[in-house]
Order: sequence, then structure tokens, then C-alpha cells
Amino acid sequence: MSPLAKISWIKNCDKDRFQKTAKFLSIKSYIIQQLTGECLIDYSIASATGLLNIHTIKWEDDALKFAGITPAMLPALVPVFTSAGKLKKAYQLSLGLSANTKIIVGSSDGCMAILGDGVRGEGKATITIEDSGAVRVMGSKVLQDERRRFFNYLLTEDCYVSGGPTNNGGVIFEWFTGQFGDFKNPFDISQSMQELIDEASKVAVGSEGLLFLPYLLGERAPIWNANARGAYFGLNIKHERRHFIRATIEGILFEIYSIGKILQEHRSIESLSINGSFGTIPFCTQMIADMFNKPVRVRQQYHSVSFGAWLLCATEMGIYKSLDEAAQTVELPDVYKPNKQHHAVYADYFGLFEKLSTKLFDEFEAIGNLQQKHAVMEEPVKRKQR
Repeated sequence: MSPLAKISWIKNCDKDRFQKTAKFLSIKSYIIQQLTGECLIDYSIASATGLLNIHTIKWEDDALKFAGITPAMLPALVPVFTSAGKLKKAYQLSLGLSANTKIIVGSSDGCMAILGDGVRGEGKATITIEDSGAVRVMGSKVLQDERRRFFNYLLTEDCYVSGGPTNNGGVIFEWFTGQFGDFKNPFDISQSMQELIDEASKVAVGSEGLLFLPYLLGERAPIWNANARGAYFGLNIKHERRHFIRATIEGILFEIYSIGKILQEHRSIESLSINGSFGTIPFCTQMIADMFNKPVRVRQQYHSVSFGAWLLCATEMGIYKSLDEAAQTVELPDVYKPNKQHHAVYADYFGLFEKLSTKLFDEFEAIGNLQQKHAVMEEPVKRKQR
């Protein structure tokens, strides 16, 4: 993440290492270099570096100057269909692959997920919720947002993936399960999570007034606040563990909804697809449908990222004439329809969730400063104890 900032930090804070560095590579570019000897980066990964001008499809001069590097110190920019070269003989032997095996540069997981769900053009969006999460749309134009609340990645020369990312997806419920779940079988977090979800399903929509801000890891879209913190709000003496469980899930998905809401300021969204291990839990998928008040489609058989990678490869092989044609072949058979009464409840509570997320900015900063202050004060004591 954020190589522009990281390269700049190395330049300023680790000057000896910076002077000795010939190339700065992302993890995928490094793997391709190890497999084939070629230093390449696709447009979509490059879009996320902070170094690429997505309009000219060239490394941006101002960004390069800020980082203190030249284009020669970065991998070559190539389309996602580019063949990365021949597999080195050592890997042919160790992997048992033919010398004629074609290695395609490919794209990023997010771009492949939206392609794998067949989301292209007006009216559609896709949601991914694994540990983190994102809401994305795909089309032929860059989305311009005056407040710069989301990203625009270049997939191909006439195709852009736009959306917003969250730090706080399934990892937050995993944290909650680790702290408060009943582990009947040691280390079986999946079973413990399912038991908590079953318990949450017995609580009314809205968790009887208990709200959860899920910002345990700071937050990216739409509030972009590294100091953001988690909080339960509205707690009263009637609330039980089951209310906390449901409120936690609702808070994670309210954050997803908040990203979708800003995208709808720029694009119409009539239906959604969802992918990712947390997002495709039926309880969560139905909750998403209710919050957005839109049908949500899901595919259980294949992982959307892998399916998108297949569609890209199939297009390169000539099975499909274009990614548009490939996307049109996607079928998502399972549909979750929204409950309008539930949506009305969520709409009321989301308004308060949204206010709290921005109203507490000063308090988020204050608690961050206090935490840093007291961590510095306690450090000498820890050293002395050791």
C-alpha cells in the first residue's frame, strides 16, 4: 500500500538504503521478476501506487519528484493482458510446468472481483468483504468527487474501477469473536462466529438502539481518519450480549453502506453483488440488501477474484472478444431481496451512525494524542522492568 509515501520515507529516513536501491517493486512485480526476470507492473496495480497519471498512463512527474526517483527505478507499465515472459527453467522443473506456459501480468484482486461478478456499466455495484472491504463500480469514465473520497483505478485503457475501501470488515467480527465467543472446540473460530451470528439473529433490526462504530483500525472511505476509534453508543440496562453481537455486525455493514451511499452521488445503483468470506454469510447478505434497499446477488460456487482472473485469461486467449463480452456471461443465481420495513429502521439508525462518525473527529484525535502521550511516559518503566 501507498508506495509513493513509503519510497519518500525511505529517501528521507533511510538514505543509505535509498542510495543503494536500483528498483522499487510491488510484491506482484517482484514475484514476476523472480519467475521470469522481467520487471513489469499492470495499469491497475500502478493506479494504486500514487505514482501513475491514469489519464496519460505514464508515471507522474510531480510524484516522481516527490519520491526522489526516476521512471527507470520503477517496473515497466503494461496492459493487464501482457505476457510476462518465459518461466525460468528452475521454476519449470520445481513447479512441473512446460516451458510454453504463458504467464499473464493480470490485475489486482479488487478489479478481478468486480469483473468476476460481471459488474460493468450503469446500475450495478459490487461489495467485497473479507478482512477489509470495498464497494466498487466499473465503467468507461473516471468518477470525479470534489471531496476525493474514493479511488479510480485503470483496468484497461477505456475501463475504470471506482470505489471506496474500508479497513474494518470481517476482521472486526473476528476480533469480537476472539474476545467474546464461546470456543467449544479450541481454535475453531468459524464455528464460534456462526454461533454468535445465530444468537444475533434473535435480536430485532437496529439492535434495540445499540450502535457500533467499527473503526478499530482507523478508517479510509468515506471519513479518511487514521485516528478514528471504535465505540458502542446507546447502551442501556436492557442490552445483553446478543445485542452487542448484532450491533457489531450492523456497524461493520453500516460502514459499507456509507461507502455505497457516496458512490450513488455519482452513479445510479439498482442492484448489488457481493463477494468475500464475510460478505457472503447469508445473515450479512440479507442485512446488506435491507440497508441498501436493493436486491443483492451472490455466487456460492466460485470465488469472484478467481473467476475474474479466468475471464481475463479467457479474453486474452480469444474465447471472448472483450472484457465487456466476458462480463456479460456472468451469472449470479442467488438473490436476496430487501425487506422494506427493515430498510426503514436501518435508514433511521444510519443517520445517527453517520453523524457520530464525523461528530467525534475531535474526540478521536484527543484519545489518539492521549494514548501516544502515555505510551511515551510508560516506555522507561518497561525498560527498567526488563
